[in-house]
Amino acid sequence: RVQVEGNRIGSKNYGILLVNASSIIVADNLVSIEQGGLNTSRATLLANVSDVDLKNNEIIGGEIGLAALECHNNRLQNNSISQSKNATYIQDSAGLKINNNSIQDAEFGLRLDNSSQNSVIGNLVEDCVIALYFSAAEDNRVLENQFVGINDTAMQIASSDNCEILENAVT
Repeated sequence: RVQVEGNRIGSKNYGILLVNASSIIVADNLVSIEQGGLNTSRATLLANVSDVDLKNNEIIGGEIGLAALECHNNRLQNNSISQSKNATYIQDSAGLKINNNSIQDAEFGLRLDNSSQNSVIGNLVEDCVIALYFSAAEDNRVLENQFVGINDTAMQIASSDNCEILENAVT
């Protein structure tokens, strides 16, 4: 088991990068991407990882605040993500639990592309252009989230099937 806990990370490109791994705890970190970094910067990137607990982190900045690419059975909970173009970007991933996160000041709050069997529950998405964006997403559950102060679109769903989007509040 690998633990990444209690760190303060400032970077121009990547803060925490986890690739081809499993059984990891990433908790209580501050990850900040400085302005002027690459337009491909990711504060926290998970690529082809499974059984990761990413919790209680503060993530600030980056083209993508939190990215999960080709991931399975991860828990992304109780994180604060702000000032990213894509606050949370999930692609080609399944079985993720994205719960009780606070997402602020982003173009896309929660974005899932070609991902299935994920749960998105109890998140606060605030002051974003688009709160929730699904593309080619199947069998996902989106429950009891709060979308507050959305500038353009609360929920944009494209080419997706069999998703439950229930009991969310848009104000």
